Amino acid sequence: MQTNVHIVKSLLLEEIERIVAEAKQANDPVSAGYHAGHLLRAYPQSGLSLGRIINEITAMAAASKVPVENSRPVASFELVHGNPARPKASKDRTRAAASAAMITISSTAF
Repeated sequence: MQTNVHIVKSLLLEEIERIVAEAKQANDPVSAGYHAGHLLRAYPQSGLSLGRIINEITAMAAASKVPVENSRPVASFELVHGNPARPKASKDRTRAAASAAMITISSTAF
């Protein structure tokens, strides 16, 4: 089983290298939070947490001198869009809660 985790982790790290290389070639920043969420769903057996994947993306991007945008949405779908089983909150309250729940950290590696 350990070998499978190692293989999946290697595939995930290769995908991170590809993402960083594409961003560097396009002269675009890497959105670590966005890509980490997709990678976590694509490679669930990697043994890496969302935070660890974000750290791996950030480290590879920094080593390649690619700007990094770290956005970590902590709002759940329910908080942003409401739960149909609950009474509907006002649009202003829902937007304010979603805005307060979004933590955005932007950095540029040089």
